[in-house]
Amino acid sequence: MQFIEFKDIQLAYYDKGKGTPIIMLHPPGFGYKVFYRQFPLSQQFRLIIPDLSGHGNSGTYTTTPTIDDYVEEIKALIDHLGLKSIYLFGYSSGGSVAQAFAIKYQHIVKGLILSGAYPKVQSIIFNIEHRLGIMLAKRNPKLLSKLLSKTHGLDYHSTTEVYWYSRKTHPLVWANFYKQALNYNCISELNKLKIPILLLYGTVADPINKHNRIYQKYLNPKIKFINRGTHLLPIYFAEELNLQILNFIKKSDQVST
Repeated sequence: MQFIEFKDIQLAYYDKGKGTPIIMLHPPGFGYKVFYRQFPLSQQFRLIIPDLSGHGNSGTYTTTPTIDDYVEEIKALIDHLGLKSIYLFGYSSGGSVAQAFAIKYQHIVKGLILSGAYPKVQSIIFNIEHRLGIMLAKRNPKLLSKLLSKTHGLDYHSTTEVYWYSRKTHPLVWANFYKQALNYNCISELNKLKIPILLLYGTVADPINKHNRIYQKYLNPKIKFINRGTHLLPIYFAEELNLQILNFIKKSDQVST
């Protein structure tokens, strides 16, 4: 892990590989390790995965960071690394940060890739899941870490790794991230996005993938439904997801050159 200074704390980030940079943004309660099955992409690209403040090895400068705060953390990292342009990948609620960043700093985003994302929570089940996350993060973060590690681990090693990294999350930051994601709404700003966009969903994750209909009203994104895929595409359908990312970036780079 490497670190940068931001608001008198250290923000941690994973940086591996060469070539086109991809910044990956994690959901609440995780950190860079949730993308352990995307690490092989560093063989083709420069993979940059920050721990957002209050998560993993990053410090905490406020217990109530907003989506905009996270956006500025990413901008500070990009400036620190001297990157002129990037691709942005957001998983689940990490997609809220990715969208907010792309809307504000579109001039440096070559393409936006979202897995199981939404411009606004419009599913009763998904709404309940966010509220449960808020409650558990405050009252029983240990239990929440266990639940997340069991769903995001493929074996004993990965489950243990995800669990202990999740346990580093500041409980109040964790709860607030869920709250921020629950209340996030960028529908009115979607038409500002003029960059290539790839939406990835699983065919058996209807509470999530139904949100693609909103995007189609305002954008012309490329949409890929992964057969039998769940919401946890980066974990259980990593090979297909990684291939989609690879092809999307290669095609986008060819068009732009």
